Amino acid sequence: MPRSLMVWNLDTWTLRFIYSALGQGLVFVALTMVLFVYGSISVVPAPAQVIAFGSAGTWILAGYLSYLIMIIYLGVTALFYYYIGKVDNGFRGSANVSAWVHFILVNIGITGACLLLVYAGYIGGAGLMPTAVGGHGLTDIQVHEQLIGMYPYLIIPFVISAVVGALFGGLSYLLALRKR
Repeated sequence: MPRSLMVWNLDTWTLRFIYSALGQGLVFVALTMVLFVYGSISVVPAPAQVIAFGSAGTWILAGYLSYLIMIIYLGVTALFYYYIGKVDNGFRGSANVSAWVHFILVNIGITGACLLLVYAGYIGGAGLMPTAVGGHGLTDIQVHEQLIGMYPYLIIPFVISAVVGALFGGLSYLLALRKR
């Protein structure tokens, strides 16, 4: 454990969620660089153009902002784990197992769902744009049938994973508080 964090006497679960938020933050920075720096230079149509064009391209922004909210969620969750770790002497037994399920499913679920939203938004938005600006010039129906029709089926399992993970997080809180 880094010396600066030892001063706070943080427990294991608090550190896991803090490190997860930091790691997801690095992925978010990389996503930002790819979408708005590299994408503006090397990709036609640029992701910013696809977002500005609207329609399916707005799902890029929805996935991007949802990912940012997830990072904040992980940081706030670390505060809950810190509180329970201090007040109730941490997570043991079934509360620890439930906390693991929470940690894994939420990280996988939200990351997968948000990144797929970003990708599907780009593919769909670029498909709708006119060919003169680098799009494919497809209609709404063509985009949904040919390009992004499968993405809801890919995103739904990740959303279910995140929801089940969050429920296990609530269960771990209740199990830890029950031991009082």
